[in-house]
Amino acid sequence: MSTNQQPQERIDILEGILLRLHNGTPPEEVQEVFNEHFTGVSAIEISMMEHQLMNGDSVITFEDVLKLCNVHANLFKHAVMDGDTPDADQAGHPVQVFKDENHAFRAALMRINNLLNVLGDLASEELEAGMLRGLRRQFDLLGQFDVHYERKEKLFFPLMEHYGHDAPPKVMWAKDDEIREQFKAAYQKMEQFPEIDMIEVKNAFAEFEYEFNEMIFKEEAILINILLEALTVDDWYQIAQESDAYGYAIIRPSEEWVPKHLYASDDEASDVSNLVGDKAASKATTVSSQSQQVVSLPVTTSEAKRLETKRLAIDGGYLTVTFEPDSRPQLTNPNLLNRSTELKVGDGYLNRDQINLVLDYLPIELTVVNANDLVIFSNFNDAWPKRHFYSRDYNTLGRSVETIYQRSLKDQMLQWVEQFKSAKTAADKQTVRYQGPHGMVKLDIIPLFDIKGNYEGYIELAMRLDYFDRVNTRVKRELTPVEAYHSHDVFVSDFQAFENNQTKASAPPLPQSEAVNLDSRKLKFAEGDLTLTWENKNMPPDLNAAIDQECPIHLRNGALTLQQLTRLMNAVPFEITFVDDQDIFQYFNNIVPYKDMIFVRTPAQVKRDLELCHPPYLWPTIKELIQSFRERQRHFEELWYPTANNEYIYILYQATYDLAGNFTGIVETVLDIQPFLSKNK
Repeated sequence: MSTNQQPQERIDILEGILLRLHNGTPPEEVQEVFNEHFTGVSAIEISMMEHQLMNGDSVITFEDVLKLCNVHANLFKHAVMDGDTPDADQAGHPVQVFKDENHAFRAALMRINNLLNVLGDLASEELEAGMLRGLRRQFDLLGQFDVHYERKEKLFFPLMEHYGHDAPPKVMWAKDDEIREQFKAAYQKMEQFPEIDMIEVKNAFAEFEYEFNEMIFKEEAILINILLEALTVDDWYQIAQESDAYGYAIIRPSEEWVPKHLYASDDEASDVSNLVGDKAASKATTVSSQSQQVVSLPVTTSEAKRLETKRLAIDGGYLTVTFEPDSRPQLTNPNLLNRSTELKVGDGYLNRDQINLVLDYLPIELTVVNANDLVIFSNFNDAWPKRHFYSRDYNTLGRSVETIYQRSLKDQMLQWVEQFKSAKTAADKQTVRYQGPHGMVKLDIIPLFDIKGNYEGYIELAMRLDYFDRVNTRVKRELTPVEAYHSHDVFVSDFQAFENNQTKASAPPLPQSEAVNLDSRKLKFAEGDLTLTWENKNMPPDLNAAIDQECPIHLRNGALTLQQLTRLMNAVPFEITFVDDQDIFQYFNNIVPYKDMIFVRTPAQVKRDLELCHPPYLWPTIKELIQSFRERQRHFEELWYPTANNEYIYILYQATYDLAGNFTGIVETVLDIQPFLSKNK
C-alpha cells in the first residue's frame, strides 16, 4: 500500500472491506482486495475499525460484526503485526500465562480427539468404564477455559475500554458466550455416549473446537497485540496482581512476575512506570542521567536535612536564604471540597452524596461508637418505617452506650465494652441474638483498635433475621413484573438535588482557599523591609493523596473519617456494589479476599460502564431493570437461589433517589442467607 496513506484512510479501507462482506461479497474476493492494499495491519487499527463500524454512521451493527468475526479475523491471519512490551515473554507475565493456557488447551483438544477416535472404533461390548471416565476427565480439564475467559473479560477488557478500545471486548465477550454454550452441548453429548452414536459426539465437539481455535487465534493475534500496544507496565502489573482472584486454567504461573521498575529508585519508578517497551528503557536511562546532573549542581545542601541555600544580592549587601521543606504532608480537609468530588474509599470512588446514599440504602443498621462510649455515626433515617430491614425505631446519634440498649442487653453490652477497653491486642467480635419489638435480631459488635492496640470504639451491625425467612419458599431468578410495585412506596435519601447551576464533575478543582499556592513573609532589617514570596510547585498530582484521612467527614447522621468509613463498609456481612446515575460502576467493598467473593470483583472493574461489566446475554435484563428504576416503575428488586456449595444467595437491587425524587444510582447487596434461614425462633 502507499506509504503516505493516512491512518484514517487505512481504517476506511478496512471498513469498506467489511461492508462488502456484510453485503454478501464472497470472502475469497474480499481477501484479494485486502492483499492489494495491505502488507500489514496493527491490532489497534482493527480495534478502531470495529469501533467505527458499531458507533458511526455505518450500517454495520454489533450483531453484524459478531457474525463476521471469524471471516474478518481470517483476513488478518497473515497480516497482523505483533506488538511488543518489556517482560511479555517472561514467566508469570499475564501475556505468557495467557499463551501457556492456550497451549494447554490445544493439547487437551488433541487428547480428546484421540480418545473420541479410539472409543468410536470400539464395539459397545469392548467399552470399559475407565475409558469413559478418562474421556470425562479430559472434558473437565478443557472446561477450565471458562476461567481463562473470565479472567480475560474481567481484567483485560476493562483496560481496553479505558484506552478507547471498547468494540473488540463487546464482540469477543459475545463470542465467548457462544463458545461456552457449544461446549455445554458437546459435554452433554459426551455424557450420553454410548447410548447415542459417536458421530453425534464428534460433530458437537467439532463445532465447538472450530470456534474455540478461532478464539485462540483472535486472542493471540488481535487481543494481545492491542493490549501490548495500549497498556503500560503498571497496567500489566495490575492484571498480574488481580489474576489470582479469577484463577487459572489447567496450569498455574511458575513464578510471580514483577516489573523491573519496581526494583528501581523511587525517582525512576515514578516516571518509568507509565511507559511501554523500548520507550521505558530509554526513559530510564534518561532519568538516571538527569538525576546525576541534579546531584552535581554547586549548591550548598545537607542531604540529611534536605536544606537548600541561595545567596541573593541586594542593595547594600547580600541575603542568604535557607529552605527546609516541611516533612509533614499538606493535607486537604475533605469537607472543603465540592460535594461531587470523588473520594477513594477502599478500592472504589464515592463523593459525599454517594457515601450518604450507600449508607442510607444498606439493608442493615449501622452504628459506630467512639472510645468515649458515644455514638458518632448511625445510618438511621426517619423514613425507616417504610422499610422492613431495621429493628431500631429511634436515632442514637450522640447518645451514650448506656442509653441505647434495652434492659435485657444493657449489662452484656457494657461488659463487652469493658473487655474491649482492657484488651491490649485486638479482641474478637461478639454476637448476640435477641427478640426485638419487630422480630428476631442478630447483633454483631466489632471492636476497633489502632495499630498500637489502643481501643478506638466499636461497630454495631443489627440485622432482622425474620426478614430472610420469607424468601425460603421458591427459587427466584426472574424480575418481578413492574405491575407488582407501587411508586408511592419509594424510599428517598435525605440529601438535596443538584441545582441547575451546579455540575457533577468527577474531579472538580480544589476550593480557591486551597488552590492558591503562594505564601508571603515580610522580614525587617535595619535598612528596610524585605518581602519573600514562596510558590509551591510540588502540589500532589493525585487529589486523594492530599486528602486528610483522619479528618471526619460530615455525613447526614454523624461523622466518620475515610479510614473509619472503609472499615465500616468492610465490616458488613454482605457484598456492596454502587452504580451511579450514569451507569458507571463506582464502588465495591472488601469483606473477603477477591477470589472468595460470591460475585468476584477487583479494582479493574471500578469506573467501568455497567453494560461492559455483564455478559452480553445478561445485559438486556439488567438494562430493563435500570430503565424501570429510572422511570420509577419499580424501586427495588430481589432475587434468591441456592447454589451447589450449600449457599442460598440473596441479591437486593435498590434504586436510589434524592429528596427531589431524581434517580441517583443503584445499590446492590449480595448475601449468603443460608446461615440465617429458620434460625429466628
